[in-house]
Amino acid sequence: MYAKDGLKELLINRKYKKLYKKLPGNKLTAFLRLLKMYYKLNNGRQSGYNKRFFEACKQHWPQFAVNDNIAEHYLLKAKYFDTAKFDAGYTNLNEFTLEDRFKPFVPTRMNNCTQVANSYGIDYAWPLLDVKLIEFFLSIPTEFKFSKRMGRYFHRKAVEEYVPKGVNWKQSKYMGEKALSEKKGRPKLNDGLHPDISLFADTEKCRKDLLQIPEMDFVDIKLMNIRRQASTINILDSWLKKFYPNGANWQNTPQ
Repeated sequence: MYAKDGLKELLINRKYKKLYKKLPGNKLTAFLRLLKMYYKLNNGRQSGYNKRFFEACKQHWPQFAVNDNIAEHYLLKAKYFDTAKFDAGYTNLNEFTLEDRFKPFVPTRMNNCTQVANSYGIDYAWPLLDVKLIEFFLSIPTEFKFSKRMGRYFHRKAVEEYVPKGVNWKQSKYMGEKALSEKKGRPKLNDGLHPDISLFADTEKCRKDLLQIPEMDFVDIKLMNIRRQASTINILDSWLKKFYPNGANWQNTPQ
């Protein structure tokens, strides 16, 4: 769960003691953090959204290998930066969960993934949209939904007895490149890409970006987004070759 909104909710509701216990650091630094939050709240200096997400999006956008015409036609850049502000304006975790928490993900899960799954005869469902699960989450007091700015607190507690502490309580959820590709070193685009790929992706840009990745068995987390671009293009290529080997009639697609 996104801890920033939980901390803000406790502050607005004047639950200072509970807020103090949730802030990271020793007794002094936690108290100073509380004073800083109080000052910002009462002096109109709240940004309204997490600036770290927005700055990360600014760094990632140049690495996207999307076709410029597609990006301009569908306003993808503006929409991408809007997703970085998905928490703007919220001071209540339950409202955030119900109204906007899943906004960037629901269309993908319930549209794209469902269609792909159906093409393979698979009935796709998203467990996080289970009504009973959502009702249970909403019933839990805010102060128990996060800890010391640690996200996914419930998930971590649930598997605490089974997962090593160094893994279960690590700040980052990054588990390495094997989640993206079984091959180590520099990835590459598929041979003989489907001709329709050029309508959506800038493959030449992707190939140039891939040259930044060392040939040796070395993983740099900063280059992970470039790997993802290549992986996405390869997946789209395989899909097109399977279902549209002779090309497709892409209506309303800018040329």
